[in-house]
Amino acid sequence: MVGGDDRTGRRRCPYLQYYVQSEAHNVVLFNGEGQLKSDVPRGVKEPGEVYHLVDHAGLRYVYADATGPMSPHFSRNFRHFLWVDGVIVIIDDVRAHEKGNLQWLLHYEGETDIAENGSVRVTNGDASVIVKHLFLQNLTIQEKEGLADHAPDTKVTYLSFETSESLNEAKFITAVIPVEPEFSLPEVTALEGHDMLGVRIRSGGKQTDVYLNLRADGRIMHQNCIRKLNGWETDAYLVAVTRPEGADDEDWTNVERCFIGYGSVLRHSGHTLFASMSRATACLELSPAELSVALRGQPYLRAEVRPAVMPQRVTAEGNAEVISSDNGVITVVQSSSMATRRPG
Repeated sequence: MVGGDDRTGRRRCPYLQYYVQSEAHNVVLFNGEGQLKSDVPRGVKEPGEVYHLVDHAGLRYVYADATGPMSPHFSRNFRHFLWVDGVIVIIDDVRAHEKGNLQWLLHYEGETDIAENGSVRVTNGDASVIVKHLFLQNLTIQEKEGLADHAPDTKVTYLSFETSESLNEAKFITAVIPVEPEFSLPEVTALEGHDMLGVRIRSGGKQTDVYLNLRADGRIMHQNCIRKLNGWETDAYLVAVTRPEGADDEDWTNVERCFIGYGSVLRHSGHTLFASMSRATACLELSPAELSVALRGQPYLRAEVRPAVMPQRVTAEGNAEVISSDNGVITVVQSSSMATRRPG
């Protein structure tokens, strides 16, 4: 559905000239340029990395650092995928060495229909998705010509969402919404506040608010990055909170699921729900019957969770272990060989 070419006969010129180049993939370009074209035949010194890999309580998250291959243009080039409530939220956090135009590429298979609001519906047979840019706004859409997957003699069209002004830093937030005829389409809207960008997703009787803390992206390491994001006080880079649709936003006790992306504290109304001595990426599922925890962080991580009601049962995913659960505090430790890395 949403594609990108990566394979063809390697002895043919199109392999090096197009298929392995950045413009053949769904990436962000700077002034129409990506990874150096000489990198593939000569080898890349700086590889990209993938971190965190959370799959818990119906939420999936992964963070990719592609700064190395794109370092001629970018000092930061991070892509975050958060799949929750039937919506894939893609956050591209980029900073260039100088001002220029940015292009967000969309390769696809099938046909496209571009709506007046700039969202794109991609249809391939019975499958369909909607691609909706929430930030940046006022992007122009250009049609580009590329080569078909496994068919270098066939020309195909792909889309380029482009900034109308020169920038050296940007946060792209894009929602990819699979269309499932048997279910109502999730309602996805943009959120914006002081030092915050976000997304609200209403789907299946639930509401998930996703917050991106602009003070926690590494730009001001000498200042406090703790911010209040719609009542949630945190130093986390990314937060997602799920509650029943229509529930009171000011009542933290109705939260059913909570995601913390690289943070050490999350509190509301003076109550600390999550705390760790080091930055962690965590997902909590909360109910009176059970509280389940997934943790990613330093090689050794210790975190505390203080739910509104102590559950009948506490579980931890993977290598995490619950070591105590009393006096309103649940303590979890995690040992991992895959250490976390801050997104900045």
